[in-house]
Amino acid sequence: MKFTCQRDRFVELLKGDYFFGTRDVSMTAKTARAMFQHGIPGWLDAMPDEATGSAANSDFQQLATECD
Repeated sequence: MKFTCQRDRFVELLKGDYFFGTRDVSMTAKTARAMFQHGIPGWLDAMPDEATGSAANSDFQQLATECD
């Protein structure tokens, strides 16, 4: 299926994630503090062994590589 056919759905998902707070990112006090103090590398280090929410589907090794 072409992107243009799904563009409106994609835009709605992005608007929800970035403007209306519908994203589901795991944030405990510990992970939030680590992110604000040390950025994404700190957040990655502070993540629990079993991530929840949308982070559960993340490739943390790839994220760490991209942060480097």
